[in-house]
Amino acid sequence: LHSFPTRRSSDLYEIFGLPRSAGDDEIRARYRELISKYHPDKFAGLNDPEFTRLAAKKFEQIQGAYEELKRQRGM
Repeated sequence: LHSFPTRRSSDLYEIFGLPRSAGDDEIRARYRELISKYHPDKFAGLNDPEFTRLAAKKFEQIQGAYEELKRQRGM
């Protein structure tokens, strides 16, 4: 697994577009939704390397935020 820098909690929730009051199930559901939306395999056939790179960066950001939220919340 990747090692992601620790982010402020408010930043983590912003990545998911959720309030800090969001429940664990809500966070998990949003994570699954975003991972599906930004998964690099989804863009592999596109002939737009810049877009593919940005999607991959967003995908990694989402994964890192989720891992940090899981750690902070004991999920």
